[in-house]
Amino acid sequence: MTNMDNNIDDFFQGKIKLFQPSYKATSDAVLLGSSVKAKSGSKILDVGCGNGAISIIAKYHNNDCEVFGIDINEQEIENAKKSAKINGLDVNFLNFDIKTNPLKNESFDFVVTNPPYFKEGTLSKGDTKKLAHHERDISLQEWLNFCVRRVCYRGFISIIIDIVRIPEVISILNEKCGAIRLFPLYSKENDICKRAIVKARKESKEPFSIAKGLILHNEDGSYTENANEILRNAKILEI
Repeated sequence: MTNMDNNIDDFFQGKIKLFQPSYKATSDAVLLGSSVKAKSGSKILDVGCGNGAISIIAKYHNNDCEVFGIDINEQEIENAKKSAKINGLDVNFLNFDIKTNPLKNESFDFVVTNPPYFKEGTLSKGDTKKLAHHERDISLQEWLNFCVRRVCYRGFISIIIDIVRIPEVISILNEKCGAIRLFPLYSKENDICKRAIVKARKESKEPFSIAKGLILHNEDGSYTENANEILRNAKILEI
C-alpha cells in the first residue's frame, strides 16, 4: 500500500474518495456540498475550498454543472486536484487569494463557503485545521462580501458556520440578498445548536425563515436516519 493509499478516505460508502494527507474533511463538508442543488449547466463556486471536499461532493451531486474551487493554500489545491482525478470528476481548482479579487469578471449561479470563523488569536502555523477556520488577515465581512459579489443575479449562496456568527452573517447578507433561510444543525436531539447552514438568494425580496434543521446523532452516537441518508447514502440535503 502506498502513502497516497493511506491518505485516501471514503465518503458515501466508497462512491467518493478524498486524498487527505493533512486536514480531514468533516460532516460539515458533506452537508454543505450535499446542499447544492443547481440547475443543469449552472456554475458553482466553492470559496476557501481547502482540500476540495465540498467542491467534489457538489460536483458528485451536480455532475452536469461546472464547479470551481479556490483557496490560498497551494498544497491543499494540489491535494484537491488529486481527489478530483481519483474520482474521475472534472473540477476546476485554482490557487487564489481572494484579497486579490480573482474571478472579478466571473459570476456563478451558486456559491458555497465554509469561511474562517475564529476570531484573531495566536495559532501555530502548523495547525492546518485551525488555520483553515481562522480569521487571519481577512474579516468575515470581507470574505462574505467577496462571495456575494461572485453570485449572479438571483443566484444562491450557502454558508456553513458557527452559530455565534449567525447574526453577523445575516446582517452582511441582508445588504444584497433575500430569502435568507437558517438551517440549524444539532449534534443530538436535546443539544444546543452550535453550527448552521445559511442559504440566501441574491436580489430576492422574500422574507427570512428558519428550517427545522437536522439532528445528526442518536443518543448512542450513531447517525440518525435522516443524517445517514445524507452522509452515507448520498442524498441531497434539502434546505
